[in-house]
Amino acid sequence: MHVLAGLFGLAALALLLSALGGFRRKGNDPRPWREDTAFVEDGIYRHTRNPMYVGMALAYVAITLAFNSYWPFLALVPVLIVIHYYVIAREEAYLAERFGQTYLDYCTRVRRWL
Repeated sequence: MHVLAGLFGLAALALLLSALGGFRRKGNDPRPWREDTAFVEDGIYRHTRNPMYVGMALAYVAITLAFNSYWPFLALVPVLIVIHYYVIAREEAYLAERFGQTYLDYCTRVRRWL
C-alpha cells in the first residue's frame, strides 16, 4: 500500500509543482483570493483547468493510503463536491469576467478535472 501511496504522492507533487510553475512564469500569485494578472493555459493547464485541486485531492489519497486508513475516502467525495460548486464555480465566473472569450474558449478545449 505504501508504494501506491508513493505513486499518488509523486503524481500530486508533479501536478502541484507544474501548476505553481505555470503561475510563476506568468507572474500570478497562486493564492485564490489574489487578483490574476495573466491567464495561464500552457503547461499542465493544457490538460486540466484545475491541476492544483486535482493535486491536492491526489495528495489526500496518498496520505490516506500511507496511513492505511480507508474511512477518510468517504469524506473525499463530499469535499470535492463542495470545492466544485463553492470554489471552482466562483473562480470560473471570475476568470470568465476577467479574461472573457479567451477563457471561455479555453473551457471548451480543456476539461475541468482530468
